[in-house]
Amino acid sequence: MYETCPVRVNDKEVIIYSPDCNQIACYPLAEKGRKNRYIGRKKTSQKYSLSAKEVAERLNAFGPIMQEYAQKLKTHKSGTYLHHWRSILSLKANYRPEDIVVAVKRALRYRVFEAPAIENFLKVNAQKKSEITFSSKNPSNES
Repeated sequence: MYETCPVRVNDKEVIIYSPDCNQIACYPLAEKGRKNRYIGRKKTSQKYSLSAKEVAERLNAFGPIMQEYAQKLKTHKSGTYLHHWRSILSLKANYRPEDIVVAVKRALRYRVFEAPAIENFLKVNAQKKSEITFSSKNPSNES
């Protein structure tokens, strides 16, 4: 069904040959810098990323416990501390700041310097902001 065809590329064009080495097609190469040079490839969007200083400032807003944890995390995980900082900061979207501070206190007590440990503690011991708790006893609907 499909056949392999030899292709020759030079400075100005791409030449496609049939399996028996007869020229089938010839296409000119696009010049460098041309906008539509790479057809079908979309520009990758740049993700907005906070700098280390901005992440540190936002973590320090949690209080002295978080400042201490951030410093120790930086010393213990010198190569990946920024990843852990950003992960901890992202927990603020789903959990209350008080719960995050409790999880950080626990991590300091047990000397665990990884963001997934804090996230696991929060999954087990804290309620997400978006969760709704239903009570089984509702006095207004009892019969």
